[in-house]
Amino acid sequence: MKLIPGLPKKQEKYAKTLSSFFYGFFALSSYLPIFYIHPEKDRLIWLHPGEWTAVDLADRVKLEHFLAAHGVSVHDKPVRNVPDQALLQVGEAIVHDLERFQKPLGTLNWLAASAERNLRSSAIKNDHGELRQLIDLFEMHEILRRKQGSLQFASEAHRFFTNGGWLEYLVFDAVRRLRKKDMRIHDVVRSVQVARVHQDREVHNELDVVFLRDNRLHIIECKTRQFKGRGEDSPGAETLYKLDTLGDVLGGLQARSMLVSYQQLRKADIDRAASLGISVCHGEQLQRLEQHLSRLVSGDFSA
Repeated sequence: MKLIPGLPKKQEKYAKTLSSFFYGFFALSSYLPIFYIHPEKDRLIWLHPGEWTAVDLADRVKLEHFLAAHGVSVHDKPVRNVPDQALLQVGEAIVHDLERFQKPLGTLNWLAASAERNLRSSAIKNDHGELRQLIDLFEMHEILRRKQGSLQFASEAHRFFTNGGWLEYLVFDAVRRLRKKDMRIHDVVRSVQVARVHQDREVHNELDVVFLRDNRLHIIECKTRQFKGRGEDSPGAETLYKLDTLGDVLGGLQARSMLVSYQQLRKADIDRAASLGISVCHGEQLQRLEQHLSRLVSGDFSA
């Protein structure tokens, strides 16, 4: 006999273990109620007293309140605004011509990173071919301009956008579109600065795109860099382990995570993501981003 009707086998095992513990713990205090939160149906189910009616939980909780319940504070206000359509067109063009722009994108990232202090990049080398076309795309939308052999950015926001922020925009917009089809998604934000206390010190993290579906946290990390190196200390492994840890700390066992990479991932990183239960969307798969997001919310973690 199933402890809780409709509960997945894995959750049923946990529920049986927990219920046995709590039944024994409260044996001398049977007047205290015991309940279980069903992760799929988002219902509060009473284990004791068994005759109490189950309760459907509200799905309107905002991210700030959800994280506060896990001991995490949000610094600054998360972005919920509709993305600038002109900026989205830049990202869409980069994904559409993915094979052409994959290599020069690394150079553009480096140039944008070099402009962090004064919005002026280091000197452009070899401003021709695909790199020139890529810079032209950003310049056409007034995100940057060439100035005396370097790049001048209109603002820090435009520099951030050029240095990979465009992918965050695309993913955020894709989740917003998915929300229109899936009403169980009830909050979508990007560029979230969070803080938590760990071993008596405050730890800060930045989350690219985050959304709640049936009060389950979904975290998406967006990367445009090429992951080089192999082994447990490689950049790819570091990113995946960090994402796995953040999911557990910020959202508990029910949290889901995804890595979206403009560059093709190495097989070792794909296998590592699968072993950690992290969904991935990389390389040419970006052209089917919304399909992969649908698989994320359904719990399909295959590459």
